[in-house]
Amino acid sequence: EWIDYHLGIGFSHFYLYDNSDEFDIGRGWLDSRPRLHQKVTIHSFPGIGMQMEAFRDCASRHGSEHRWMAHLDADEYLVLRKHSSVVPFLEDYCEPGAISINWIVQSWGSRLHYSPEPVTKRFPGSVGVDGIVKTITKVDALDLNGIINPHFTLLTENYHQVDTDGNILDDALETAQRARNNRNLTNVASVYHFKTKSWKEFISKRERGRSDLSGEEHDEDRAVKLESARNGELIDANREDTSPWEMLKAVDPKYRFFESFSDDNWSQINLKHDRYGPAICCLAANDEAYIDEWADYHLALGFSTIYIFDSSDQYWMRQWGEERRSKSNSSVIVKHYPGDALDPLFKVSALVECLSTAHVENRHEMFLLLDVNDFFILPETDTVAEWRTTTSVVTIVPPTLPKPCVISRIERVVFGTGGRNVFDPLPVTKRFLFRVHSSQASLPPAVVLHIASGSFGNVTLHQLKELLHFQFLPTESLSSDRSNRMLRMMCPKNIDSPSTTSNHFQNAYVHHYLRSKKECIADRGVNSTICHMHGTVEDTFGWEQMQFYLPAYANYNGFV
Repeated sequence: EWIDYHLGIGFSHFYLYDNSDEFDIGRGWLDSRPRLHQKVTIHSFPGIGMQMEAFRDCASRHGSEHRWMAHLDADEYLVLRKHSSVVPFLEDYCEPGAISINWIVQSWGSRLHYSPEPVTKRFPGSVGVDGIVKTITKVDALDLNGIINPHFTLLTENYHQVDTDGNILDDALETAQRARNNRNLTNVASVYHFKTKSWKEFISKRERGRSDLSGEEHDEDRAVKLESARNGELIDANREDTSPWEMLKAVDPKYRFFESFSDDNWSQINLKHDRYGPAICCLAANDEAYIDEWADYHLALGFSTIYIFDSSDQYWMRQWGEERRSKSNSSVIVKHYPGDALDPLFKVSALVECLSTAHVENRHEMFLLLDVNDFFILPETDTVAEWRTTTSVVTIVPPTLPKPCVISRIERVVFGTGGRNVFDPLPVTKRFLFRVHSSQASLPPAVVLHIASGSFGNVTLHQLKELLHFQFLPTESLSSDRSNRMLRMMCPKNIDSPSTTSNHFQNAYVHHYLRSKKECIADRGVNSTICHMHGTVEDTFGWEQMQFYLPAYANYNGFV
């Protein structure tokens, strides 16, 4: 978004200095965007307090290729008020040597966490103009032996740092004062600073610490500001200012689809709440970045209700759940259930609680137990249209099940990391198109519970808990008698089709997305070997299915 925006207003090239230890941005992000290959250069630049050195290196290494250079962070957007492009703006105002532009700080907008929409759209509320400036400099005027600061630069003789009224700013007695201009000029240009974004994103930012400090100073500053962020010390907006979002839509029309994206998706989803229809129980942990795509897909597929148990201590998904429930006629229900989502025992207890809660509120006859990186897939036929009209989630459950059949299982097909290291704001089903060969990665199957209408039948909650223990915990932890009893409650081999060779569904399966390496490690723990599997077998069916059910998602194809 940040690059598209600044390309749209006339910047010609971007030098990204990746401060991560593992060259996160350099692994996968640019490779997946051929349209940017000639516009973006990425350098690995790890270490603490490296911002000034990165700017100096950029000016020394690449300055001779350009007439002007701007030092901007990825949460800063230059808005021009009298020019359609940055080049005529600089020709008009940067001739003295460097032009300084005041910040306008955007508010957190009372948003609790990240959502997969443009930053410029998510935060329309403004705190107002700030005295701090960002500076664009003529390369010929740079003093590479002096201070290169994110807010100002030292210039060679006869050049000056000015504002848009022509006031000279580099005659301040103290060099640091050049980082401010208390005249607060905004009539020609402003740099909009999305300083906090959401509350959870702000905490993550403070956990990293400042990029221009090192040593004890860095650690002390980080501790103070992190505590402040965790305490929710955020500044609310006092007015609305959508200038960056309006500019983005004007210079790059592909972003306009976000204006109606949510409504377009809801128009494809049947919102008739069916208390007896198939439902999903899910334990979520830090899944805010993925939950919209996952919920959209499964509601469009025909599930009547999705129950999500948020395991975070802070109940981060509360706001999302309230907004979704109001839109979806109670088709999405979020509950708070704090605990360690990596602990299998906790997961079992959460799912049992989910089943109990869901069954009290409604009378679903089938529950599918999924994680947010699981996508339930129905079989492919000759054409997508034929498949769409002949197969639905309702038809996969046999009308009668031998007693006491309670559980069926669905094979999980694992999709690898694709060599990507970190999160990318494209849909998961689009980002990861290569599955891991079944001989290399095998995960436990997904679980379907068949429940008699109106009650749990002869199966008590205690027995359900035992069944789930049997599914998620090592079988050697159970006695042979208990194991045999659990096996008798599994659905027989022939409930799906005559060719079935196990008690798995044969006319449906689950795509399980590891996502990127670091996302996978966050899900599974640092010692998980499966997080290093890239995937070798191309399989685009999940992404094709997503676009068919929810055509608005096809707009994401324009972003690569």
